[in-house]
Amino acid sequence: MKQEILGQNTVLSFGKNKGKSVADVLRSDPGYLAWLRKERGVGSFDDEVNAAIDAAILKSTYLRKNFDTSENMLKRELRYRGAHSAGRGIAFMVDDEADVHPQQSVAREEFYGEAWGSF
Repeated sequence: MKQEILGQNTVLSFGKNKGKSVADVLRSDPGYLAWLRKERGVGSFDDEVNAAIDAAILKSTYLRKNFDTSENMLKRELRYRGAHSAGRGIAFMVDDEADVHPQQSVAREEFYGEAWGSF
C-alpha cells in the first residue's frame, strides 16, 4: 500500500493531531511531525513540509538532539542501503561534505561485475 504524501493542507486522519492540518501541527507541535517523519520516512512529506520540519529541528535544542534533518536522514538511509538495493530505479551518490546526487542505478549484476556469481 502506497503512503500518501502529506502537504501543508493535508488534514491528518490519525494520531493525536487527528483533524488538524499539517500546517496547524507545524505551528503547534513540530516535534510530532519530526517524529512522524522518522517513523514513516522523508518521502512521506512534500519538500515544503520537509523544509519546515528541518527549520523547526534546527531552532530547537531538544529536536536537534532527537531528530535528524531530512538531508541527514537520506544520507544515513542511502549509506545503509548502499549496494544492497535490488533492481533498477534511482540510486544516489553521497558525498560526506556535499549533497545527495541522484543518478540512474544499475542492476546488481552490472554493479558487482564478475564478482556477482560468487555471492
